[in-house]
Amino acid sequence: MSDLAAKNAHDVAWEVVERPDMAPADRNKVFLRRIMETPRIYQVWYEPGYVYPRHQHPVDEIFYILRGDFTINGHDLREGSMIYVPKNTKYGPEYTGKDGVLFLRVELWDTEEGPPGSQARGVNIKAWTGGETADGLPDVPGPKAAPTPEEQRSLETAEATRSVSAADRPWMETTREMSDGRQATTYCSRNLMAPTPSVTQVLHRPRYVQPLHQHEVDECFYFLRGELEDGELRFTPGSVYFIPKNTPYGGVSRTDEGALYLRIVLRDSEAKRETVPSGIMPRPWSGPLDPEGVPVLTPSG
Repeated sequence: MSDLAAKNAHDVAWEVVERPDMAPADRNKVFLRRIMETPRIYQVWYEPGYVYPRHQHPVDEIFYILRGDFTINGHDLREGSMIYVPKNTKYGPEYTGKDGVLFLRVELWDTEEGPPGSQARGVNIKAWTGGETADGLPDVPGPKAAPTPEEQRSLETAEATRSVSAADRPWMETTREMSDGRQATTYCSRNLMAPTPSVTQVLHRPRYVQPLHQHEVDECFYFLRGELEDGELRFTPGSVYFIPKNTPYGGVSRTDEGALYLRIVLRDSEAKRETVPSGIMPRPWSGPLDPEGVPVLTPSG
């Protein structure tokens, strides 16, 4: 059984990927921050105009777009979008837009069984020794490549893949009885995909103290904004929190902003469905949204 683990992407150095399809004089265009290996969670940066060739992996995987855009087999992915690629599905080419793309890549496998197969043959990964831009991305000198024109892009399909934009999914609210007897919203959520994969955006109410609880599946959180604390652990944007199955955890946001994060169940497509405890089924959120389309929750009293 793996232990609770936490790490922030900003504390991890960039590495550069040199693929066999790159010419010796080609500028480096694929970068990784390997946030965790068990489970395997990376930040990936493709430079503007890069084209990643068609390939496959022996593991279910998801990409969540943090900034920029790219296109995969007819899926146009922007910030807040995600795509699910089942194991052994050939997909690509991946076409990066004019601003490049930064995304979270998460592999879905049972951490007790370990990662399936070998997935890095023919790829050389080494430390990036160049600088970083003001927003923390690798700073590669020289002119950037232009995006591949749409009329020149491959029309190959990957039928098993699915994508969704968070902006198209409705927010739901979950209420609980507070210590003074009143009902109050404790968090809001919107399912991006379910049940396989199970990926949800969660907004933790400011200053709400979530009681200790546990789930029968491995799960991880990726923090998008705000702050959350669980004991001595503190999570800010870019943090990853891995929680093994049947491990108690809680959390409290001590700021007025609350905490917005992705909840990802690390269960592959062959595993059993997660059960939802009775009595906490959410209902549609009818309150106000902020300019980014996120519910406005007042701090808990």
